[in-house]
Amino acid sequence: MTIFQTEEMPLLALRGLVVFPEMMLHFDVGRNKSIRALDEAMSGDQRIFLVAQKDVSVDDPTETQLYKVGVVARVRQVLRLPNDTLRIMVEGEYRSKIVQYTQTEPYFRAQVRRCAVQHITDNLQETAKNFAQFLKERNFEMSQGHLWLKIPLCSDETALEK
Repeated sequence: MTIFQTEEMPLLALRGLVVFPEMMLHFDVGRNKSIRALDEAMSGDQRIFLVAQKDVSVDDPTETQLYKVGVVARVRQVLRLPNDTLRIMVEGEYRSKIVQYTQTEPYFRAQVRRCAVQHITDNLQETAKNFAQFLKERNFEMSQGHLWLKIPLCSDETALEK
């Protein structure tokens, strides 16, 4: 199992949105705390940790009002709109989990650790093998996409001859 190092970066709380790895999404940023976190990301490597807040009606969430797992994203584009709002486009890179908050004012910063990824194909192949063995042990057979239960008509083949 791979152990990933922690990395510290600005955090942006999302209201009513979730970003996944390899997903491109644009949304508006208007809260002062979020704009400052975004400015910090843009002055560095343009990466930011995006995490959903638990209650969308809260305007200034605390650490306990944010989920622990989010996505590290790269900011691809920033447009300044006339009403002091930013429209940004991000690309999710990988899932991460908050290890600890390192700053809460004037914006959130956190140490995050990349989440290990289990490839679904590996899990699916293992599940299929286990299922095939399960069926075989219970006298089932797969044929042409159909599942058949093999039930002997007689317990002794000689009974058919009589």
